[in-house]
Amino acid sequence: LYDRAFAAYKNNNPEEAQGLFLQVLEQEGPDPSVYNYLGVTYYQTGDFEKSIGAFEKGSTIPFANRALLYFNAGNSAFALNDFARAEKFYTSSIAADDAYASAYLNRANTRVKLEKFKDAFNDYDAYLKLEPETEQKDSIEAMMKLLETKGVPTHFVEELSERETLVRRVKIVPLEVIIRNISAGSFSKRYGVEEGIEFKRPTIEFSYKNDELGDPLLNDDHALALELATEEEIATIRKYAFKVNEVLKEFWAGCGVTLVDFKLEFGKTSDGKIILADEISPDTCRLWDSKTKEKLDKDRFRRDMGGVEDAYAEIMRRLNNALK
Repeated sequence: LYDRAFAAYKNNNPEEAQGLFLQVLEQEGPDPSVYNYLGVTYYQTGDFEKSIGAFEKGSTIPFANRALLYFNAGNSAFALNDFARAEKFYTSSIAADDAYASAYLNRANTRVKLEKFKDAFNDYDAYLKLEPETEQKDSIEAMMKLLETKGVPTHFVEELSERETLVRRVKIVPLEVIIRNISAGSFSKRYGVEEGIEFKRPTIEFSYKNDELGDPLLNDDHALALELATEEEIATIRKYAFKVNEVLKEFWAGCGVTLVDFKLEFGKTSDGKIILADEISPDTCRLWDSKTKEKLDKDRFRRDMGGVEDAYAEIMRRLNNALK
């Protein structure tokens, strides 16, 4: 019976293998390897919760390969987008075998999803020490460099559909934050300078988020006087805003796009933590083609230039190519 089950498994017939492996367990009793194969077949058919159950049952049996079983359970939890549970399984896998390189790699990827960037960096580093000749070395090192400039917590939790996104509940800090790398828009009008002057260092502006007042500019002291944020919160917002700029500039440059300026908003979680909120899109960024300086953002609408849909479609095309 076991041979038939294993043959079905090897021949990529997971539904048949499931039934046979269940019979093996019923007739011959608990076996960690059978639970592992059963869990894999459930994974193959998309029954991720059942696969986790099989891997967990196998891990309770004496002499089981717990490192493998927990690792596979982590993969199933990851497939469910249950990243917190996936992280726990990968951690259990590493506890069972601290030389299990793949567990470090997958836990690193999971921690990126959880925005635990420092921990992810350490896991990638551990993986490369265990697998120094891996073919993924270049891509992992690139990710590690990117993580060094990240560390910005956001309200994003999960994309539910093309039109729906699950986010953390926050209370928006009533400060709009504008980072500028090049003179354009209201900056050029306000100071009487031409568009397109590249600054030696990025600038940051705060405006009071109040539609009735027209979102007036203010400085740190004004924000403190109006009790819009504390001194520590303003310092955190500044730090995060400049980090976001570093990451976005590098990303857009890889798409052949110049990040001219953009707006950010931040919120406070229920425990008082400052995190990035709202959106980052062509509606909130000025994006120019790096070679032609063609505007690929909302200015095409604001200035009645036409081609709004084409510009947004071009940005989407470049985004998709960059994320492949």
